[in-house]
Amino acid sequence: GATLGEVHRVHDVLNTGATARGAQMGYSGRVPSRSRRHDGDSIKSWSRLMSQQHFVGLDVSVKETAICVVDPQGRVVHRATIESDPRLMSEHLLGLGLAFGRIGLEAGPLSPWLYAGLVESGLPVICVETRHMHSALSARINKTDRNDALGIAQMMRVGLFKPVHVKTPASQQRRLLLTSRKLLQRKVYDIENDLRGQLRNFGLKVGVVGSVGFEQRVRDLVFDL
Repeated sequence: GATLGEVHRVHDVLNTGATARGAQMGYSGRVPSRSRRHDGDSIKSWSRLMSQQHFVGLDVSVKETAICVVDPQGRVVHRATIESDPRLMSEHLLGLGLAFGRIGLEAGPLSPWLYAGLVESGLPVICVETRHMHSALSARINKTDRNDALGIAQMMRVGLFKPVHVKTPASQQRRLLLTSRKLLQRKVYDIENDLRGQLRNFGLKVGVVGSVGFEQRVRDLVFDL
């Protein structure tokens, strides 16, 4: 068997080799003192921060939006119903003087507009997936706008939600232009095909003609009708 001194020498050689390999990989082999021991200061500060934050639920309709604010324990501290306008909603929430952790907003036709306005005001708004929120709120007995806003606020408080990506206003404008162009093209094709079919009832055949000369060709055919 090996002596105790030989065992110590082998242990030192192994440690030296591991340190050298770690240095080649950018790692010193020593664990920083702050990683070995945690005094809990950052955890305590984070806990204090979370205990001061409030959570908001926004139930949006075309004309009005129901607002509900709850504290970290789930108690309702504020309710209101205001016009569905991002500027008015931002002014109302910021005027409360509270620290907000999350503000829940259900995805819908007005959500991109409201989301952009609230984010621009510096509010931590989250757009939530519609089906997931509907399944969570459908379990409530009294389904009203006020109760739905409370349910959304509680979902924000406990983290029970699925966020969705909201496109930027520039992306939405480009999409609007592309979809409108496609719609107009489809309508033009439908009108041309309808005119061709209507003229065939009178024995008039438009034939092969481009989009530029289509109007004049139809006028020439119906001139004698």
